[in-house]
Amino acid sequence: MVYTEAELKAKTVKDLKEIAKELGAAATGKKDELVAAILAVSADPAAADDAGLEDELEEPAAEEAAAPAAGADAAAASGKHASIVFALEGKKVEEKKANIVGVKALSDAERAQLRAAKFGIKPAAGTAAAAPAAKAVGGGKAADKTLEEQVKVLERGIKYGTCSEADKAKLEKLRKQLEAQKEKQRLALDKVELTDPDKMAAREKKFGKPLTAGKDPKDPELLKKRAAKFGKPIAAPASAADDDARKKARLERFAKEKK
Repeated sequence: MVYTEAELKAKTVKDLKEIAKELGAAATGKKDELVAAILAVSADPAAADDAGLEDELEEPAAEEAAAPAAGADAAAASGKHASIVFALEGKKVEEKKANIVGVKALSDAERAQLRAAKFGIKPAAGTAAAAPAAKAVGGGKAADKTLEEQVKVLERGIKYGTCSEADKAKLEKLRKQLEAQKEKQRLALDKVELTDPDKMAAREKKFGKPLTAGKDPKDPELLKKRAAKFGKPIAAPASAADDDARKKARLERFAKEKK
């Protein structure tokens, strides 16, 4: 059936699509495109085959357009991206190995400095940044902090099983040295406290002078007052001769016991 342009333009798009399908023309596009396709088929019936061919070609084109998305998923599943990740991980492993080799090449002092910088540990003895031990008030030297740190390091090594027998012996020696230093410091502080005039004056101001200050402890009057205060019997002060006799008798008694 042959249609005129006026007849086709008077119809709706829906009607034009149905006519185009009947004639084998392209049934897609706007109204003007549908009219042109129908007129072309009406004027040349051989064009219907070409129009049908165009419709068949349009569908594969749409499928090919959707193919890249599926292809991307297929590429991801094929392991191409994974190979890139593996390459990067291998590079990181190589860098890590290089760092380990670099650390092994350092000396003990350099390792200690790096560890101190990383964890905020005070530098050990022998380093340039090691601070000297502080002195006590009475001139006694305070316990060596670096010695304490060495003891802690060895104790930690024994705890985690990284110390040898030689390290254990060294630990015992360091412990004795540290204990001797602390005892020396304690004695020095006690001496300062007992002989410091300022502290003695403050104690005297707080508690008052002792009754026996500047007096002979064997004074009969002093012994009498003490006996009256505490209810103890008054004992006569021992003379030097009595002391010598008592010492001689003690020596003789112990000499007999030994035999």
